[in-house]
Amino acid sequence: MRKWVAAFTAICITAAVGGVWIFGTMRRQAKAVEVTGTTLVGDERAADGLILETVYELQWTYWSTVTEWTADGPKTEAQYRLLSEEPQLLSPFFKQNAVQERMDNYLGRTAEYWWNVYGRPVSNGGRVVDLPLSEVTKYEPLKIYFNMWSEVMWDAYEAEDKINEFLRITVPEWQKVRLSHTSEWDADFQEMIENYSADFFAGEDWYYPTVESVYTGEKLFFAIDNRSKEGQILDFSDTPGGYGVYMLPLRKVRDLDKPVEYRRKDYPDDYRFESVDVEYEIGEPSVVLPLDPQTRVYGMSQSEDLTKVFVLTIEDGRYVATVIDAVSLRVLAHIDLCEEDTLVDQTIECHAGENFGAIYFWASDQLFILYPYGEEDWRPIRLTGLGKLDIITWNRFRTTRLACDGERTAVCYDDDINYSEHVYLAVFDKEKPVYAGKFCNSLEYANRNENLASIAGVQCEDFRIRWKE
Repeated sequence: MRKWVAAFTAICITAAVGGVWIFGTMRRQAKAVEVTGTTLVGDERAADGLILETVYELQWTYWSTVTEWTADGPKTEAQYRLLSEEPQLLSPFFKQNAVQERMDNYLGRTAEYWWNVYGRPVSNGGRVVDLPLSEVTKYEPLKIYFNMWSEVMWDAYEAEDKINEFLRITVPEWQKVRLSHTSEWDADFQEMIENYSADFFAGEDWYYPTVESVYTGEKLFFAIDNRSKEGQILDFSDTPGGYGVYMLPLRKVRDLDKPVEYRRKDYPDDYRFESVDVEYEIGEPSVVLPLDPQTRVYGMSQSEDLTKVFVLTIEDGRYVATVIDAVSLRVLAHIDLCEEDTLVDQTIECHAGENFGAIYFWASDQLFILYPYGEEDWRPIRLTGLGKLDIITWNRFRTTRLACDGERTAVCYDDDINYSEHVYLAVFDKEKPVYAGKFCNSLEYANRNENLASIAGVQCEDFRIRWKE
């Protein structure tokens, strides 16, 4: 018995000493972490007052680093936390595309119903028939779904149903649908399989719109393109409030102790059941920004603090940005940006910072910062030269972080979306770039000496930048 107690005590002491050694080592590593940089263009002092916050994952721990640029260069402080205590820098809703569009042509019961009711009678015994879509349905069979991969909203089926009942887009006379029916023998089950399909892309023109959306944790803002592939305008007049930017009050109430089933209506009169794990408080959809049918919604984003929504539209051949207060739903600004140039590639990214919006036009290398100089005094800051710096590509801008104080704008992005301790930084004055640099976080190297570094290296979880007040 004494031997067992002695052995157990030895194990506990060893574990305790090991734990003290590990955490002591991590404390030493935290003090050893620093950020060093290489100037690519300009003077590093242009970044004086900029603060970069990052969260890295390394060997089952989260490491938070805060780097501040000073007149003497960047200074870094680092802390570590256990994996279960992940620090969160930005809201999970920021830059989250909440909804997606999909034509309901994959539902076999819908296609089978349409074939038997509308297709078979006019097919003269054939297997395929083309019909005006208006003979099959009055409104577009477009369906809006929440992105199933999203951890934000993945089972708010009542909200999806409300959106789809709210949207009533009249089917135009020119739109066609191809209904088809085929049979094939299944040798495994020794039975004939009947296949039905509805092709909404038949004819010379068709409608498959993009959907822009942002979610604030309290409200879902969304807009649907009203143009066909050939640019014909569709009729939204039967949608309450007409064509525009819409809002659905939507708030998570609680996680359910036990999943419940939600009954969803399927087309035409069938029902299916979905398992629901979360209770939501859901209001009614409405128009918050009515738009002329000639206007086209091109993009949407929200501020990091989730209080502002930015909508990019094309009006009378010009790009226009609208700023909406996400709480009061007031329109704070309507800002003319630049002329639409249909002769060049219109690759555009709508982005945002802590309390401002940003829109980058890749073809013309123009970055517009929508900055609030007062509560309702929003003005654009036009920057050029990102492309000339050759440190950022169009697919990088989606993970870029921005900071602006009304005079200076900082653009920062991680070198690799998965594993990297490098970041690039560019600083602009009101018109042009004045500094660019590449910086390396020494977290991986500080840990490598203690043999605690993971093989995969440092994984960047989140980062943001801001100017010191």
